[in-house]
Amino acid sequence: MTGVRKLEYVHLQVTDLDDALAFYTTVMGLNEYDYDGDHVALGCGLDDRVDLLVTEGGTGVAEFAVRVPDEATLADLETQLNDADVDVKDPHGPYDGVAFVLPSEIRMALVVPDSGRREYHHPSEPNTPDRSALTPLDLDHINLASTDPRADAEFLRNVLGFNVSDIRKTDRGYWTQVFTRFGDYHHDVAITITTDISDTLHHLAWTMTDIAHLKTFADLVVQHGHNLELGIGRHNAGGNLFMYLWTPGGNRFEFNAEVATLDATSPVRYQGTEGNSVSIWDGVYPPKSFKTRCS
Repeated sequence: MTGVRKLEYVHLQVTDLDDALAFYTTVMGLNEYDYDGDHVALGCGLDDRVDLLVTEGGTGVAEFAVRVPDEATLADLETQLNDADVDVKDPHGPYDGVAFVLPSEIRMALVVPDSGRREYHHPSEPNTPDRSALTPLDLDHINLASTDPRADAEFLRNVLGFNVSDIRKTDRGYWTQVFTRFGDYHHDVAITITTDISDTLHHLAWTMTDIAHLKTFADLVVQHGHNLELGIGRHNAGGNLFMYLWTPGGNRFEFNAEVATLDATSPVRYQGTEGNSVSIWDGVYPPKSFKTRCS
């Protein structure tokens, strides 16, 4: 799909592959593209690109990949990684690129799918004819869990040229949450503080069309015996509509719409941690799990 989002795919670990796949394919309507015995590849079905790789064994992020526009940009970024003494490896996913670890030890990749080509998609011609209208449009963004969000965000900014959109910090200046972008989308990679060094993921987000899409999808989720953790609400950072749930397999997913776009000249916005920092709609407050539980 065309668009301003730059998150290309995420490789997740799940506690039970069969349970996770049942939710991803039956409830979310994702298409299964490949299974090689080690991982399953899935996508939203409006194109033939892989959005999600899934492997059984634990929870959280095995790798996430950000799309770069072309091979020349990839070569420049690889040089910057080498100059910063960062070891690079091959990505887990199906596309050419480089992989490395952030200061938090979370594995990240930069990839160029199909030599950077992003095809125009017409809604009347889906890649999968039986694709459900309730299926998310695309992978949206990732929100990592890190014991030091500032270190990871400064790596993204200083080594890879990401822009910072929002920073949430305490009165003493300690960063608790950072929203970063590789292009114009408010956040491709966000980072939320955790006290557990084994945590890697706060949530993985998927793009929905609008609030009607969210509402109908929420009904579907409940009909299949699952509960929302939070939402529907509207975030402060990014301005987007949201809802969250814990999916079978042990990872939190967000489904969102109307995320803001910025440009390179947009200033960083600083926020405190007081009050309801999750939703600007008064009365929509996060449960304790939202601020304390990661995967």
